[in-house]
Amino acid sequence: MFFHISGIGAETTLTIAATQSLAFGSLIPLAATGSITLSAQGSVSAGNAVYVRGSSRHVALFSVTGEAGRAFVIALPSSATLVGSGSATIIVDTFTVSPSSPASIGADGTCGLFVGATLRVGADQATGDYSGTFELLVSYE
Repeated sequence: MFFHISGIGAETTLTIAATQSLAFGSLIPLAATGSITLSAQGSVSAGNAVYVRGSSRHVALFSVTGEAGRAFVIALPSSATLVGSGSATIIVDTFTVSPSSPASIGADGTCGLFVGATLRVGADQATGDYSGTFELLVSYE
């Protein structure tokens, strides 16, 4: 006896994986509050903060895998908190993504997402390294 069973409505799972973290590089805080914005395309601008040129900065990169040609939406966080030594914190907000939402899975079953954001530097921000996480959600449209 021979027979064939096919799946009806089976959908390829949509997955996302971080392949590069978001890094703002080095800066020197001033006596007033300021910000560093890193666009999803990689351009940087500083508002009332001194940015140290030549330091390592880069957008976050995510790899989305799913069904070729399918559109998907991207949900960005409203903010994230970075923690430094002691109890020092810095807020990251105004997240941007390229390509914009909705995006499409390529013919190879993948799509790269580039994510930028704005770092809110406090007046006389404590020096040191800061780190944290943020969540990026994707779902089929």
